[in-house]
Amino acid sequence: MDLEAFRRRLGRAWRQALRATRAIAGIPDYDLYLELHLARGERPELSRADFFRREVDRKYGDGGGMRCC
Repeated sequence: MDLEAFRRRLGRAWRQALRATRAIAGIPDYDLYLELHLARGERPELSRADFFRREVDRKYGDGGGMRCC
């Protein structure tokens, strides 16, 4: 295996590990959001900042105190 192929495989493994870690920790994944929209042929509706704001509001409420689950 040449060095460039190794780097590609390592990069792919790193991204998969990050995605799994974010899912376990409950951290929203904007890249997955984009992939799902693009796979359906849709244009993503939210910017990265709007996506995270929506996910934080969904998880903790919209300022009415801390909420979980």
